[in-house]
Amino acid sequence: MYNLIFFILLSCVKSDSKESKSNVNEIPSNITKNDEDIATNPVNNSLKIAFSKRIISELPEASSEMKAALQSNNYDKILELVENKNDDINCRFNNSFGKPSTILFKAIRDLSRPEKNMNEDQLADFVENLIKKGADLTIANSKGNRIFFSLFLVKHPRASKILNLFMSNITDEQREIARNWKNLWGDNALFLIAKTSNNPQMVKELLMGMDEQASFNYKMKTLENGRNSLHIALQNKKISIVKELLKGLDSDKALKYKFETDSKGLTSLHMAIDFIELKPKLGLESIKILFEGMTEEDKEKLKLTKDSYGHTAYDILDKKDRSIIPSEGRNAFDEAQSLVRPKNL
Repeated sequence: MYNLIFFILLSCVKSDSKESKSNVNEIPSNITKNDEDIATNPVNNSLKIAFSKRIISELPEASSEMKAALQSNNYDKILELVENKNDDINCRFNNSFGKPSTILFKAIRDLSRPEKNMNEDQLADFVENLIKKGADLTIANSKGNRIFFSLFLVKHPRASKILNLFMSNITDEQREIARNWKNLWGDNALFLIAKTSNNPQMVKELLMGMDEQASFNYKMKTLENGRNSLHIALQNKKISIVKELLKGLDSDKALKYKFETDSKGLTSLHMAIDFIELKPKLGLESIKILFEGMTEEDKEKLKLTKDSYGHTAYDILDKKDRSIIPSEGRNAFDEAQSLVRPKNL
């Protein structure tokens, strides 16, 4: 899982590893005209919450003094240079990979993978102060990947507060745009949460201001492989996120969500048993959460649903090698197998 998080984290950096063939001042194709039209008017005039279509390569370069402060993580000096107008709060510099970055981008990346001697609470304070002073979460690199995406990789509990700071101080229309931005792999913010987060408050903040139907429609969006947010959260065993995604849905919506299949015909139940031999207890809990609120008839229908290869979830689970499961997880594996077994077997 660490490798997965690190891989996604690099999505905002890796795209700059190859020199772009396009003009650096050209707006990337995944930055829409709406982003240009809806500019930087904050909801709360006491704050300077930024919302723009800017690209890192277009930003003013940081001074040598600012670069030194960034290299030494001298947060007080960084803020001093910004407040004294020595440097723009959205100035550009090259990060440790030699790629263009901003003060906020670096701070969020540091918070997502803090060093041992780093004070995470102080760094979270620093990120919040930057955003309040106009540091722009919406800046993109030359491929269109935005700093905004890095926020969903932060494990610190304050990540949801930082997201709230941004989402609660932009307009409804801006929130809708932000929710639907995609990174290079086609992930929107909810998919990133489903892949990497254990903080259900992140889901709540992201869905801020949406009514029940709009929220459900957003949850039902799919990746190119046909997987929705519930599929992804179950596949990654993000139990708290699975619970939050299902919370508040009426029975019809919950059933539609659970029965939805991906391009290979896999349902949420198929996803719940994915890698169950590696995490049997989490797999078992996933199955129990899916079955909550379902009638016996609907449970049976879900158990009998076959993928494109004609396999039910039980068929797949029955072929897994129980002997490789650590002894402490075998009871959970056996219970999971019992729960997904159709009655006719």
